[in-house]
Amino acid sequence: AQAATLAGTTKKIRLVNSATLSTSITKPTEATIGTTSYITGSLTTTITSFTSRTSTFGADTVNAIAYSPKLGLFCIVGSTGKMATANTVDAWTSGTSSFGTTEIFSIIWSDELELFIASGAASKIATSTDGITWTQRTSSFSGITNIKGLAWSKDNELLIAMGDTNELAYSSDGITWLTRTFSDDYYVINSVMWSEVTDLFIAVGNTGSIITSPDGS
Repeated sequence: AQAATLAGTTKKIRLVNSATLSTSITKPTEATIGTTSYITGSLTTTITSFTSRTSTFGADTVNAIAYSPKLGLFCIVGSTGKMATANTVDAWTSGTSSFGTTEIFSIIWSDELELFIASGAASKIATSTDGITWTQRTSSFSGITNIKGLAWSKDNELLIAMGDTNELAYSSDGITWLTRTFSDDYYVINSVMWSEVTDLFIAVGNTGSIITSPDGS
């Protein structure tokens, strides 16, 4: 969101929790330099419906989707190694994922690396610069892992991959991966993200697990 300043320029502002901006604002909100100011309120727009689209997957499951602003491209992945791309959500094209028939659980796009990264069963990880041509990478997991979580931290310049064994893989470029093992509990991770708000990797999994790390270590 943006708000007008006294000089007629614009400044980005962060909306915290549920918030709304009024188009009838006639002067900017004053704030002290060096402090953080917030606009709070209630969101008045309501989502009333969804529209079904045709994905080319047929009856197979779509597990994840990612979007590349640079390429203007959506990429979806799912069961039996299926993958498809689209510039708009109305016209999808099936692609070859390099996973064979292995299920793909997760996909992300990194602006800084200019790279799609996808992960799946059998410890598989693959990368693509265009969403069309994919290259398998050695994930470095010691066992056969269903890699369900991928996250990129631009602050740490680090990718992490997590799954259903008690370890994670990490990489600075998506190509070369190393492995760390959790030192205490056994975790089955289903999803992981990087939060710029809290400066933390946050992972969630089975048996109510939520674990965090500032640096992936």
